[in-house]
Amino acid sequence: MKATAIASVLLSVAGTVADSWSLRGTTLDTRPELAGTVLADQLRPFSGTDSAGRVIKGTLQDRVVQRTRGGTLDFYYRIMLDADSTVSIFKVVREGFEEVDVRVHDANWRIDGVGSVGPSLAYHDKACCFEMIYQPNFRPGEESRFVFIETGLKRYDTRGAIKIYPVDLDETYVLVQGFSPVF
Repeated sequence: MKATAIASVLLSVAGTVADSWSLRGTTLDTRPELAGTVLADQLRPFSGTDSAGRVIKGTLQDRVVQRTRGGTLDFYYRIMLDADSTVSIFKVVREGFEEVDVRVHDANWRIDGVGSVGPSLAYHDKACCFEMIYQPNFRPGEESRFVFIETGLKRYDTRGAIKIYPVDLDETYVLVQGFSPVF
C-alpha cells in the first residue's frame, strides 16, 4: 500500500513538470514491503555559516536499504541538527533521483524509528531531484525521522548530492555528499 496522498498536484517549474504530495509517515506494519537489509550506512557531518554569522551544524545519516522482496533499493536519510545551530531547517533536497517514476514509486518518512520530526511535503522535480519540506521547520536540537525514497532500482553509488536549506539564509544551502541510484 502506498502512502496516502492528501494532496497531489502537477506543477510546472521552469519548463519542467513536478509532482508534490503531503506526507503523513508510515510504518513497517503498514508497509511490509519496506523490510530489508542495510547495504550502506554513513554518518556525514555538515556545517555552514552565512555572512551574518548564522550557523547550521549537524550530522546527516545516509542509508541504502535493499528490500527483502524484489531486491530493489530504498534511499534513506535522517538529520540530527546540533543544539548550537542558530537556524532551523526548512528543506532537504536529494539530487540524482530525476528518473524515479513517482507514479510507481514512493517517498515518505518512517514513524517507527528514531527521531521526532518528519517532513510535511514531498516534491519531485523530474529535471533534478526530490525535495522534502519541513513545515513547521526542523529546529536546532531536534532529530528527523528516517525519510526514504523508493526507486525500484538495484544499484547505487556515492556520487549523489544532498542539500540542506536553513531558514532565512537567502537560499543558501549546505552541500553533503550522499548515496544515489544508478539508472
